[in-house]
Amino acid sequence: MPSLTTAIVAAATVLCPGLATQDATKLARTYQADEAGVILIKVNADAKYGQKIEASANVQMKVAKLLENGIARLSCSLGNLKVAIEGSDMPFEAPAFEADCDAQGLPDHLVTNQVEWMYTLTFLAGIVPNKEMKVGESSEFEWNGKDKANRIKGKIKLVELVELDGVKAAKVESDMTVYPQDQNNPGHVTSTSWIALSNGRLIKSEGKLAVEGDVQATFTTTRVK
Repeated sequence: MPSLTTAIVAAATVLCPGLATQDATKLARTYQADEAGVILIKVNADAKYGQKIEASANVQMKVAKLLENGIARLSCSLGNLKVAIEGSDMPFEAPAFEADCDAQGLPDHLVTNQVEWMYTLTFLAGIVPNKEMKVGESSEFEWNGKDKANRIKGKIKLVELVELDGVKAAKVESDMTVYPQDQNNPGHVTSTSWIALSNGRLIKSEGKLAVEGDVQATFTTTRVK
């Protein structure tokens, strides 16, 4: 005689066949010609010497050119950049950034000088595995920037599939170590992100950055366009 547990599972399978075999979901970043978007990033950090830093900017991204193998050249800028140290506004230049971005949503190189970290955090928050995954699965990855100047090692977990304001999305958790060029201390980045299933674009995220002996920070990103 089958156990009560077996009977319940069998009944659930008949009534909800989707529970029996869950389909895998492809999580990949795709690009369209002239695609443009804006992501608001906010960062709160405790710096090396105890300074409290608050920063925010609109990370503006536009596809400048579609390349081969699903890669796109993105032109990026920081709009409405604001930086305050210990409550005092500080002037910082907002340098432009251009990179060839792949199906994981990553640029071919990282930038980490002063406010350029805001570009890097935005891209890391939007990282996807570029493969099929089932809910609950994790995928490890290693990434090398061009000329092997930057390196990332980490894992991504597909937590659940959700709907945000009518957009079908994947909730993912990422845990990675980032090895920037010419810096001895790697950064440890964790994030929980919501990614659009249709094109792999970042919808929103919340995360943490830790660089030993240098900075501890929290950040959020929100797509505004």
